[in-house]
Amino acid sequence: MFRCDEGTEPVAATLKRLTRAQYLRALEQLAAEAVGPGPARTLVTELPLERLPPDVLSEDQDHPTMVQAVGQSHVDGWHAIALRLGEAVSPDLAAWCDDPDCVETEIRQLAETAFRRPPLPVETAFLADDVFGAAPDPEAGWSSVVSVLAESPDFLYRLEQGRDGTTAPGGRLLTDYELASRLAFHFWQAPPDAELLQAAASGELSTDSGYRAQVDRLFDDSRTRQAMHGFFEAWLELEAVPDMDANLDRDDFVAYAGDDLPGPNLTQELVADTLAFVDHVTWDEGGPLSDLFTDPTAVPPSTAVARLYGLDAAPGEPVELEPTERAGILTRPALLAYNQAATRPIMRGARVRVRLLCEDLELPDNMDDIQIPEGTPTQTTRDKVVELTEVPGSTCENCHRLLNPFGFALESFDALGRFRSNERFYDSDGQLVSEIPVHTASQTLLDGSVADFTDAVGMSRALSESRQMQACFARHYFRYAFGRKEDVVRDACILESLRSRIAEGQPLADVLKQVALEPEFRRVYEETSP
Repeated sequence: MFRCDEGTEPVAATLKRLTRAQYLRALEQLAAEAVGPGPARTLVTELPLERLPPDVLSEDQDHPTMVQAVGQSHVDGWHAIALRLGEAVSPDLAAWCDDPDCVETEIRQLAETAFRRPPLPVETAFLADDVFGAAPDPEAGWSSVVSVLAESPDFLYRLEQGRDGTTAPGGRLLTDYELASRLAFHFWQAPPDAELLQAAASGELSTDSGYRAQVDRLFDDSRTRQAMHGFFEAWLELEAVPDMDANLDRDDFVAYAGDDLPGPNLTQELVADTLAFVDHVTWDEGGPLSDLFTDPTAVPPSTAVARLYGLDAAPGEPVELEPTERAGILTRPALLAYNQAATRPIMRGARVRVRLLCEDLELPDNMDDIQIPEGTPTQTTRDKVVELTEVPGSTCENCHRLLNPFGFALESFDALGRFRSNERFYDSDGQLVSEIPVHTASQTLLDGSVADFTDAVGMSRALSESRQMQACFARHYFRYAFGRKEDVVRDACILESLRSRIAEGQPLADVLKQVALEPEFRRVYEETSP
């Protein structure tokens, strides 16, 4: 799928701002150095974090790690948070550290925590003499030191310049401290811990065996499993799960939901259910990526979600579903849910084409707001969609003949993600008007040829074997790991390495780890002069 040419000029590195999640964990680590881990966790929650804007994805960004925009609101937020952090930790620091030797030692330690590397002598001197020394008393001095550190570029960004004298084709090897940060922020979305920094200090990360040992240690830590939720949430667009209890005042929706009327926590529970399934396949079972599309297991986190699966099961326990009805990620309620008494097959199909197959379709800017009229008591939603979007010769036809079939295969699930054989129609008073059998057989293009499937299980199986899907997943994981869009020519070697491992059926966990073992992960590249 990707043509690897090791002589191709690589893509130059860009300055990496910490994501909001990474920044919060770095703040907690800095606070912990000043007041201890326990108090630091509480202290950080009391900072004016609302002043810092969220990482908003733009049209060409799929993961928060790709968001690098900095505006005045970021600057103002960082400043307000840094000032408050300094004020909060300074009484503790001043109470036990005010003589010159202690001050210099503690400044050096705080700076190493903030910079994720030992500070240069000139940096320590500046903080001790020009910042702490210029304050009227120790408490004010510590407040200023911590505030300066929390606003420094070395804290807010990952500065990667590489080692002098280690130029590889188009780039340089990362220093051990830069590599430690890259590893930790990738696998943990957090700064390196003391053991990783010690490995950098000792030169262990410069050896293949030492580096591999640290990759294994970080990956096996429970923090990796938790941090990877962020990747899967973004890949599957789980933030788009609507507020499921938004229409409890509508009689038709109340009747449609019946005993499964959504509670206030259902949206979060649906996301948790999907991530629990991902964890089951990836970590508990050690399955390949294809199992994410074919495994019939569910791990519902609540009785409400279990009911949507038709289960009477204890929350948190893996349960095998009826394999002829459900298989894999696309049959999770979170990826089917809508808070109306009707499904949205176009949106379901668009997720497959755009997110899972990486097809560059020009979807309308207001795609989420477009409302397809509901089916009628004599016409299913599928029939209505075909009537409106697949008119021969229309401008809509070409795209919708690609989008619709994947959505139609999922019409055996209603807007709450419940399996169904018939589509039910209710009037505005909540009275059942009619039931019409759903039709799920579909045909569409996949991997350059025509694919036929009769239902969601068949569609999921086809996707599990799709070369497009495998390559698309490799692209998404690359974007997450490197914080930028891939160049299919200049990044082809690492993309093909990941894709081929997926195609071979290697465990998904091994693929997720492998990115750190690729040569590109340990290098930083610069544009070469023409």
